[in-house]
Amino acid sequence: MGTKTIRAAIAAICVAAASPSWADADGTTLTWNGADGALWTGENWLDGETPSAWVDGANAVFPSAATVTLDGAVTVSNLTTSGALTLTGIAASSNDDEVFLQKNNSVLVFPGLRLSEITALTAVMGGSAITGGSSIFPADGYRYVYNGTTGSVQFQILQGIVKCVNVELTEESDGIHARSVSACYVQDGTFWKGMDVNNANVRGNNVATSRTASGYGVCNLAAYKAKLGIAGETDFGGKFTFSNMRVEVTAPVAHTWTNAVECPNGRLDVRGLSDATVQRTFGITDPNVEKAAAQWMSSTAGATVLTNLVLTRATPARAVMRGTAIGFNANPSIYHYKFDGETMSFQLQFHSGGIKGALVELKQKGANVTAQRVRGWWWPTGNGGTTDMLGCDLVAKQAELGTSVIENNNGSYGIKSLTFNTVEAPSLTLSVANSCQDAVVDNAQIVFTTKNAMPTFVVARNGSQVNYGPQFTYADGGASPLGAGTTQSLEPGCTLLVQQGLVTKSQGKYVLDASTLYNHQYHSSSLDGNNYINELVLTNGASVIGNALRCGYPNVTNETHYVSAGSAANLIDTGIDLLRHNATGSKTNVLYITTLSDLAITGRIYDSTNEANQGARIVKRGAAVLTLSGDNTFAGRFTIEEGTVELGSDNALPASAPLTLSGGTVTCGATANSTGALTLSGNATINLGSGSLAFADSSGEVWASGKTLTITGNDKLPTQSLRFGTGEGGLTSAQLRQITYNGERVSLDSSGYLCHRCGFMLIVR
Repeated sequence: MGTKTIRAAIAAICVAAASPSWADADGTTLTWNGADGALWTGENWLDGETPSAWVDGANAVFPSAATVTLDGAVTVSNLTTSGALTLTGIAASSNDDEVFLQKNNSVLVFPGLRLSEITALTAVMGGSAITGGSSIFPADGYRYVYNGTTGSVQFQILQGIVKCVNVELTEESDGIHARSVSACYVQDGTFWKGMDVNNANVRGNNVATSRTASGYGVCNLAAYKAKLGIAGETDFGGKFTFSNMRVEVTAPVAHTWTNAVECPNGRLDVRGLSDATVQRTFGITDPNVEKAAAQWMSSTAGATVLTNLVLTRATPARAVMRGTAIGFNANPSIYHYKFDGETMSFQLQFHSGGIKGALVELKQKGANVTAQRVRGWWWPTGNGGTTDMLGCDLVAKQAELGTSVIENNNGSYGIKSLTFNTVEAPSLTLSVANSCQDAVVDNAQIVFTTKNAMPTFVVARNGSQVNYGPQFTYADGGASPLGAGTTQSLEPGCTLLVQQGLVTKSQGKYVLDASTLYNHQYHSSSLDGNNYINELVLTNGASVIGNALRCGYPNVTNETHYVSAGSAANLIDTGIDLLRHNATGSKTNVLYITTLSDLAITGRIYDSTNEANQGARIVKRGAAVLTLSGDNTFAGRFTIEEGTVELGSDNALPASAPLTLSGGTVTCGATANSTGALTLSGNATINLGSGSLAFADSSGEVWASGKTLTITGNDKLPTQSLRFGTGEGGLTSAQLRQITYNGERVSLDSSGYLCHRCGFMLIVR
């Protein structure tokens, strides 16, 4: 397999190094004085007080370009570089350079290593099922999970299909033991690489459960324990590169990295250290101290900027209002709180000769939040809290509400201070291209202002936010397919906020687990969110809100996939803009909607406003229910292969789109729908309920011989409930013989409506 050569190269850097010793020296600044490649140990720093030891938590200064080797974990406060900085971790040694991990028949031991120390893992994959037979390929490690005593990782390669070996690591008395516990492959490889291929809900029917022992496994497994923690601010004077290690940003401040970042086989973490709630007050910190109204919260004339605040992790706690029409510090109650992922609003109300109140609106802008007081009122007869002032008709109730009494801070009343309960968490903005593979955002926020700044695989955890900032522009990538191979994975309670257009990676994958994608940008001519979302997996109650998703061109595969999985129903509340490839006019995109769990699409599904891009098809797969309740207008063929399509509105099926039933069920409920011609290619069912369904003349469509269309409903076929065309020729006699209603044969009347053997029967005795 050629493992000796590769392992020898790895072993060459496995030199022993003494672990750093720690000392407490708050405020100490250490300056690097080591040679290129020297170890991050005390003798390589200019430290006037402790020349033989690195000082934990000190400020680290690199006065010129430097290359440093790490073995273990170090933490700095502020990190300052004048030139390029390169950090490299050392591989932890094992007891055998030639171990080939396959199906529990071999074990690799890392003596003395603890799972808590591992920061990176690398391996290569080989075996008879790998292309080239004896060849080996670098494997990407995904989904490293550590629960205190056991770890697991999925090593994947892409060779037309995804091939994966699952490695389990256990912490034993003599160190870490690594075993291969299973192997699998995913037939539709391009889409699934990087996904959790062990999750049956995600992989569907595409993954085999195991391979033979000779099929494939991993070798040259290496573990790294190097980590650089950054607990303060950063100031990079050149490119920042780190490999075989992890860099962890924990300081609860807004970092912006404007130099290139590269982390081949490294991981970038942005992690909040605590969920402890703190309070932040804006305006006048102590509202009992009298200060000029100019220091109060700004009105619509100029928003107050709340720095380094993530709205998903903040809630309003209290406020103080004051003004000439109040005369005292009023403590209003907070009512009618609303939050859609990007904009938060609430109303401050209190009683003082009627209701006096103000509407506050906050918007996420990168790492900061803008806060504005957008309306004020006085209502002499209302009930505080029960009246939503935002929903009042100001014209009809002008006599009650009067005109707004808040015109400026020197007017009748305003907001002196506003206090939030929030979690102080770091925020990292990447504003230039980088070549990182993995990033984890845990109890924090990460902001990308260029598409090229995105790591290949991003995981968000614990209420984090991934933010495509307002500076994110189409010019970053031109018209070529954007972001092939990128995966964004959001765990429960997280938010993906998209503030700008054409940025979300046409071939990137988005996996939302009980989390939210907010598609904020609006394109006035395309009538959508201006973002290509072509590979989307929603699990366990995930939702998409905001403006319509755009899918299709410029996806070079001409296939897009939306998957609903998990134990709870998922929601696309935005609608979908379908595009077909118009480069030659010969390629048509297909949107595959796979429902492994129920999915509701409440927004409109429609064709591109560009006529050359119209005609994309939709194929529904999966056994669960797809509910359509938007005013859908797409014209491409809609094919139902399995499961149920529930019609939730009168226009759920578009008027002109042909429908193919190759399996599954259409449930009409109480709706009235009209659509294109029907093709039958598999056994299928239409459940009429109390609704109606009209197809265009389908006599020219090819129906598969021997397949049946079963119509179900009440005891008798309701009059004018199911129609084909406008006359008795809307179906052929052969097609009619393939249809039954509650087990009975049917025919068409003179207007094309399905009925029980329509017409008169003359019996001669």
